[in-house]
Amino acid sequence: MQSSTDPGAGDGDHAPLLLGLALDALAAPASSSGGERDAYLALARKAEAAGFDLVLAGYAAAPAERLDALSLAAAMTTATRTLGLCAVVETAGWAPYNLARAFASFDLLAGGRTGWFAVPGQDEPADPGFERFAEHLEVVFALFDSWDDDALVFDKAAAVFADRDRTRRIRHHGRFFTVDGPLNAPRPPQGRPVILQHVGDGAPKAALADVAVSRAATPEAAAAARAGLNGAPMIVDLAVSLAGAPLETDRLAWRGPAAGLVALIEAWARSGAADGFNILPASPAADLEVLAAEVLPALKARGLMRSAPASGDLRTRLGLPRPANRYAPVGEGVPA
Repeated sequence: MQSSTDPGAGDGDHAPLLLGLALDALAAPASSSGGERDAYLALARKAEAAGFDLVLAGYAAAPAERLDALSLAAAMTTATRTLGLCAVVETAGWAPYNLARAFASFDLLAGGRTGWFAVPGQDEPADPGFERFAEHLEVVFALFDSWDDDALVFDKAAAVFADRDRTRRIRHHGRFFTVDGPLNAPRPPQGRPVILQHVGDGAPKAALADVAVSRAATPEAAAAARAGLNGAPMIVDLAVSLAGAPLETDRLAWRGPAAGLVALIEAWARSGAADGFNILPASPAADLEVLAAEVLPALKARGLMRSAPASGDLRTRLGLPRPANRYAPVGEGVPA
């Protein structure tokens, strides 16, 4: 665990950092009078006001002791307006069709602010090459594309809800899945949610990731992890304890005053070792108070943080392209 008081800053230019916050990573928030849900929503509002780009629900949490990640992230749509909302969801527990429908609905409800941290299930059958995981993602993406962006017509006079010529079956017949389609939900506003994946030893290849997430504990390890990303931004897990809570982790970590954390982040940013950080607070409510009051303002003053947008989807906020529909242009409709 790194805990030096002044890691030093390197030289070089840097882009504004992508900052994520794992709200239920190391400890659940203390229950408020309104219960656990309201405590999480209060944290999401504070994270948005502080300037975080996104929050992660279900990251490194004990599943039996936490709320369902997708449900929690969806609940945060009611408390936020610009914050990215990401859920960690294992492919093993979902059929591709059901997962595609869930995330398409989530992205629609959130106005295009969603992300999917895609991970293979720990209890999945042996899949050393992650072939099942990769095929699962490809089927989900194809189902998102089974609707064109302009497929919804809403022509009440003609009794037409959607243009059948703007939807199609995907007719996927693979090693692990057979899915005909089309999806019974429109294409997500972002084309598909921002896809996050782990990168490094023991993780699937991140070729499909929009944002890679590394557990690297040193700048050298992070640089090695970035080597095969083909330009995708990479954020590094950073466990923090700013309010005195115990901190035991094998990830990059900081336990101490806010100024030391700012110096650590700045050193990594200026060295080019990472495009941002996924902050895992040891005590979410207490640590977020310090992050919002001291750490993020200092990063902004150093030009290390982007300005929060007034509106817009998560891809626009992060400077990520919107995926093209693999089936466009369309003219064949849904085959009989």
